[in-house]
Amino acid sequence: MKTTYQKLRKSKVPCLYIHDSGQYYARKKIKGKIYVEALATQDYQIAKNKLAVWMREKEAEVTGTATEADTEKVTLCALCVRFMEHKAGKKEGTRKIDQWVINRLAKDCPFYLLPIAKVNPLDYTSYVGTLKLKPRGTNEFLEIFTGILTRGVVGGYLPVNPIKKLKDDEVITNEPIVREDPDTPTEEQAEKIINAIVNKHDKNGPKSSSDFLRFLYLAGIGEAELRALKWSDVDFKAERIYLRRVKTGK
Repeated sequence: MKTTYQKLRKSKVPCLYIHDSGQYYARKKIKGKIYVEALATQDYQIAKNKLAVWMREKEAEVTGTATEADTEKVTLCALCVRFMEHKAGKKEGTRKIDQWVINRLAKDCPFYLLPIAKVNPLDYTSYVGTLKLKPRGTNEFLEIFTGILTRGVVGGYLPVNPIKKLKDDEVITNEPIVREDPDTPTEEQAEKIINAIVNKHDKNGPKSSSDFLRFLYLAGIGEAELRALKWSDVDFKAERIYLRRVKTGK
């Protein structure tokens, strides 16, 4: 079976290769090492544009340098685009959360379209203070925002990651997620909750919903375990159900 490298063919453009699948790849030797990366497109013109960006960033990453002209042009918006391109192979759920952060930045970040090298680090503190998110949302936002700006450091457009630096200096803090212990309902209260769902008779299948809830309650298991349950896990003869703990796999 051919490897990815063996499936690449040269194109008319130096360092631009086309895979047997039709996808374009960038390939360049820098400081004696060959770097290969998928450009996530089958369009020739788009591939050429992406190749130019990739070569500039890869050169800067390997050599630790970026030209002054490049630094002055790269905006937070451009980093967001490159961040999502880098996440092309990730799961859809992960990409949705990443896109949520980028959409928020595009909507209300005052320096979204400014060159990142000209943004005052303390402006990041001011912006984060306007988010008005719950602790968990703030933590997720800061984690992804840090990842976006890391692209700027890797590309040589930023000397340090401003969010990470401010967090290290405790100017920006990640608030701990505080979870209150839930009140466990009594047997009578649990029956009332389940019966209330059964008696709704709406179009969303309340009987199925109540059965699901009743199973959770009577079996004493979590929702993830029940959703992973298969008919093959039920032994009717032995009157036994085999459950797998999702977090541990046991």
